[in-house]
Amino acid sequence: MKRGIIVLILVLLFLLGLIFGWNAYKNRQAKTSQALEASRTTAVTDADAARLAAEKKAAEQAAEAARLAALEKLRAQEAAAKDAADREAARLAALEAQKAREAALNAELAALTAELDARLIYSSDYKRRNHYYKTVELSNAEIEARIAALNAEIAAAAK
Repeated sequence: MKRGIIVLILVLLFLLGLIFGWNAYKNRQAKTSQALEASRTTAVTDADAARLAAEKKAAEQAAEAARLAALEKLRAQEAAAKDAADREAARLAALEAQKAREAALNAELAALTAELDARLIYSSDYKRRNHYYKTVELSNAEIEARIAALNAEIAAAAK
């Protein structure tokens, strides 16, 4: 019987060792699977973080490119508006210069007409001297030629 008890104790000890060994094996397997799952999770998390960072950077670059394009478009519009304003100012200055030239020509024409009107012979009771008439005719012809030239210049400036 002693032998039976010893064998039974040995079998019980063997079974206890087997149970504890099996539990230790299962615990080790659980820990390694948890570690593996944790490393997989961190890898996925790191990959997601890297992907999100890349997407964020790409979105920032696209927004910056769009902002720069809008800014360039705005600069082009401002330059076009400035060019149009400069052209309009030049056109108005040219019109003012043309008006000034026409006013000067009209004033000169009025002065010549007044000078001619002052020399006109209105009636036949003036002196009938040949040299007087010749001088008046020559003076009138010269003034009329200047008036014709000024009229031609005004017509050319108007075109």
